[in-house]
Amino acid sequence: MILIRGTLRFLTLEYPDYLVLDLDPSKKNSFDDVIETALQVNEVLNSIKIKGYCKTSGSTGIHIYIPMGGAYDYDQVKDFAHILMKQVNEKLPKITTLERSLQKRDDKKIYLDYLQNRQGQTLASVYSLETKEGASVSMPIEWSELKKA
Repeated sequence: MILIRGTLRFLTLEYPDYLVLDLDPSKKNSFDDVIETALQVNEVLNSIKIKGYCKTSGSTGIHIYIPMGGAYDYDQVKDFAHILMKQVNEKLPKITTLERSLQKRDDKKIYLDYLQNRQGQTLASVYSLETKEGASVSMPIEWSELKKA
């Protein structure tokens, strides 16, 4: 453990710097559904006075990053992410799901993926290109820029 800018930090890969919420739409969701879901995540975060930062996924979803400061292990971060996503799912049950299995998942719902918060999981880095038609880009976006249509 060391002190960085007045904060005690664990310098190990076992304590992630960020919690990540991955909003993963199905092919039958509109991007307006994704935006509505992201804005609901932001409402949940604001209600508990936590700052989150969003970016496009580089495909059809949105990633939301929450600074953890390297103070919690992967299980703690994952469990907190699960609690946040359960709250979002309770607010938007018609368009979101926590069901990970593609076979069991409703194909009209956005998967609220909190399991990205495990060691070894990967996400598109900011400003990386997606290897698909159109070469979409993963990029930071301000909450105020998330508007339907």
